[in-house]
Amino acid sequence: RAVSNEFRVVEPGDRIRVDGIEVEFLRVTHSILHTAALLIDDGNSSVLCATDFKLDEEPILGYRTDRRRLEEIGREGLLAALVGTVRVDEPGPTPSEAWVRERLREVMREASATRGLVIATTFSSHMVRLRSIVDIALELGRIPVMVGRSLRNYCTAALELGLVEFPEDMPIHGRPNAVHNLMKKVQDSRGDYLLICTGHQGEPTSVLTRIADGQLPIRIAQGDEVIFSASVIPNPINESNRAILETKLRAQGAHIYRDVHASGHAGRVDTEEFLRMVRPEHLIPCHGTSDKLRRMVEISSELGYGAGRVHQLRNGISLVLGD
Repeated sequence: RAVSNEFRVVEPGDRIRVDGIEVEFLRVTHSILHTAALLIDDGNSSVLCATDFKLDEEPILGYRTDRRRLEEIGREGLLAALVGTVRVDEPGPTPSEAWVRERLREVMREASATRGLVIATTFSSHMVRLRSIVDIALELGRIPVMVGRSLRNYCTAALELGLVEFPEDMPIHGRPNAVHNLMKKVQDSRGDYLLICTGHQGEPTSVLTRIADGQLPIRIAQGDEVIFSASVIPNPINESNRAILETKLRAQGAHIYRDVHASGHAGRVDTEEFLRMVRPEHLIPCHGTSDKLRRMVEISSELGYGAGRVHQLRNGISLVLGD
């Protein structure tokens, strides 16, 4: 059924007003381009929702987190902030995407020297990472190709919006027949290609898992290289799927590079800096497992937040602040 509400297109940095409520879309850096933190203001007090962000001065593509505006919000007074905790238990600042690009260059150069097949996999929504992989493949004389339904969907949307540029002749295939035909071509000239595919979490229906299971017309051989430019999203299903996939790949002769990656989420140092900028009266840790939420409570205590100012909630629980 069609949604009857008014549909508005906004850009990071925009503000809209609805029924006396102003919503500001704050520019932040994240692995998904056009991510925004939301500042919601009713004229008397404001609440900040910042679940997905990092402080990266070299993002390669997209916006830097708007530190100036965050500091302004802190000076203006902020009633509450919901702050994500995905990587808050990691001690240092999250590395920049520019650092990942250099690490990828080292790994891909080493992998390409074997002249076997090189496969890279990362998040399909991570346009910056995909652009780095494609650029480096071309530097090394490899032909980059992308296969996987989610890769095709995300890349097509990003290209249409002008968020990223790829070579016009680079194949991006998601439909089964197109994937099969491309795989046959790659199989015949394995040393010429850099295959970018879905499967970084070991998803059972992903292209990389189907290659490992012998379901596609390309086979892993001794000396092939597989680069996981993604960490395992921490939950038992992903961890199990990824471990099974890596075991299959190694059994067939592949050499694996793991965690050639930096998160799109703030680590502890970045989170502390973020809190010092926005200085909320009340802090609500969110977007994390219970142990990560508790870690945020511990960090906030070290920053001077008393028990009455930090609220560790569960989904479905309401919190009333003020009069």
